[in-house]
Amino acid sequence: YEIGLGIPADPLFRSSIQRFKADRALNLGDWATASEELQILCQIVPDRSDDRNIEAMEKLSDVERRLKGGR
Repeated sequence: YEIGLGIPADPLFRSSIQRFKADRALNLGDWATASEELQILCQIVPDRSDDRNIEAMEKLSDVERRLKGGR
């Protein structure tokens, strides 16, 4: 990702935008989009000990259950 005049966006900024996109999809009940956005967030923040990754993985697990028809 790049912002402005071709300046690469730092991971913290990218993760904030990605979290916003994922939360928006979750709030709208768009589970497929939420799953995609959460997977991207996990790629941006690959450290499994990072709170952002942990939160994204928990939300992704819930979304996957919803996509499979579970609650």
